[in-house]
Amino acid sequence: MKIRLYSSIGLVIIFILGATYIIQNNRPLVKNNEVYTSVSNNNSENAIELEYDMSEIESRSTKGNCWAAIDENVYDLTSWINQHPGGREKIIELCGTDATGAFEAMHGDSSKAKQALILLKIGTLNPSSNDK
Repeated sequence: MKIRLYSSIGLVIIFILGATYIIQNNRPLVKNNEVYTSVSNNNSENAIELEYDMSEIESRSTKGNCWAAIDENVYDLTSWINQHPGGREKIIELCGTDATGAFEAMHGDSSKAKQALILLKIGTLNPSSNDK
């Protein structure tokens, strides 16, 4: 009887830990124009990285829904707008754009700025949409 009880408790704990991990580390696998690509090099070796067209990024150009491409990666900057040390406007003007040039001009090789971006990455830019 005790063995069954301990086994049941163990399974519940494993389930809770697994569910917590999934909720905290995974994004939806399909939505709108997103396409599956390679395994992410970001945080988890098993995470699926999504690929976005520039048109998808351009449609996310408001302070309430702000995406930008930087160095062929796509970032959701919405939550960063109010946290950016240089002010909200610096981020809002990048919404819906390829912000590579602006990011490099402002931050150069700043490891602190690049570390902040890591947490905001949602995928990569589709190579065929780069010519915009």
